[in-house]
Amino acid sequence: WYINGTEVDSKTDYRYSFIDGDLIITNASEITDNGKYQCQVENSYGIILSREVLLHFACWCCCLFICICVAA
Repeated sequence: WYINGTEVDSKTDYRYSFIDGDLIITNASEITDNGKYQCQVENSYGIILSREVLLHFACWCCCLFICICVAA
């Protein structure tokens, strides 16, 4: 997984973990986690990098929502 082009390092940041290939962010922060995400997969046939998705935070009616939008 990459955030804004930088590889996610779950060893140095305890908030990030991986479960069955999914990126899990514990206590997501608008300041540090807002941005573009990509997943990279590798097997014997090669490597592929997913399209970027945008994670941004929005406040509506005093509730925090996390929205993931596919970047065009």
